[in-house]
Amino acid sequence: MKTYVLVGIGGMIGASLRYLLCVFVNIWWLGMFPISTLIANLFGAFLLTWFTESMMQNKFLSKELSIAFTTGLIGSFTTFSTLSVETVMLVENNAWFIACLYVMVSIIGGFIMAFSGYKLGNKRRLSA
Repeated sequence: MKTYVLVGIGGMIGASLRYLLCVFVNIWWLGMFPISTLIANLFGAFLLTWFTESMMQNKFLSKELSIAFTTGLIGSFTTFSTLSVETVMLVENNAWFIACLYVMVSIIGGFIMAFSGYKLGNKRRLSA
């Protein structure tokens, strides 16, 4: 199957998973802080580096399926554009503290999660 079709299928799955995450989180979260996007982005940062480091290095999946998973599924599950729009909306509502906190937690948390995924994936690769 062509890689772009697989990426499209992965994209549909990732976008649907992100939407479901938002629906479930919004059942219990009523605050202004955009927690569902933060969860998706932090989890995605971890998953992308873990997958890249452990699965792709061990050739667990074909190159085409790996691209579909990373670019399609994880790429559509995470979203920088939504983070940006939500931050602008917070600023427009004069929620500067929440906007700054959101950006800082997203950047620092994303780095920590990506680093953790890398380390865990690297550990798995070395022990395999």
